[in-house]
Amino acid sequence: PPPPPPPPLFFLNAHPATPDPLWSRGLGDVYKRQFVGWAMNEMDDAWAALGWCRKAIETDERLGNPWNDIGAILLQMEQPTAAIPWLAAATRSQRYDAPGHPWSNLARAHEALGNKMAAFDAARTALEHSPDDENCLRIIDDLSDSLL
Repeated sequence: PPPPPPPPLFFLNAHPATPDPLWSRGLGDVYKRQFVGWAMNEMDDAWAALGWCRKAIETDERLGNPWNDIGAILLQMEQPTAAIPWLAAATRSQRYDAPGHPWSNLARAHEALGNKMAAFDAARTALEHSPDDENCLRIIDDLSDSLL
């Protein structure tokens, strides 16, 4: 079975402020919704991006991309505690094209909170999937001495 969703955040339960032209034309599948969420974030509309990613999860919760995108957006909003459940769900997703991404973001969230061992573990796992992830290489390097 898919991982249980993290606790809902009040703003993720609402529909995005922008119209949903894909849905009105019957094209609102999970990948399109997730892509619109990513595009809205690229246009600096984090709230709309969160809404679109939430719609993608409601369409198919097995895809890890929107879970990771929500966590990454929350990290950008300097809310690492709120990001962790979303990123953890992304790491357990059944379908993910780039499984190192949520682990890398999870490492960043734990690092921001000062959770050194959790950051180190997440960075190590990310590097198993993406050995050239510069952020995780830096985290491993920064934390190696302090954890010995």
